[in-house]
Amino acid sequence: EEASQAISAVAMRCGGCGAKVGSTVLSRALGELRPIERDDIIIGLHAPDDAAVLRVPPGMAVVHTVDFFRAFID
Repeated sequence: EEASQAISAVAMRCGGCGAKVGSTVLSRALGELRPIERDDIIIGLHAPDDAAVLRVPPGMAVVHTVDFFRAFID
């Protein structure tokens, strides 16, 4: 219990904004990526977002996101 409270006290206090980088640095880093064309990628790097959507078995898709919501309560 005490360890959990200690970790919670030093965790991201602003909901994740401390993990973000500036747009110039991010654009430069992402500019080095070369997206691969694949039929199973519905939304990928060509339509940049904080998520990707991949087609899995027919009629289904998987959404993978880098968004993070910290716990609202302990």
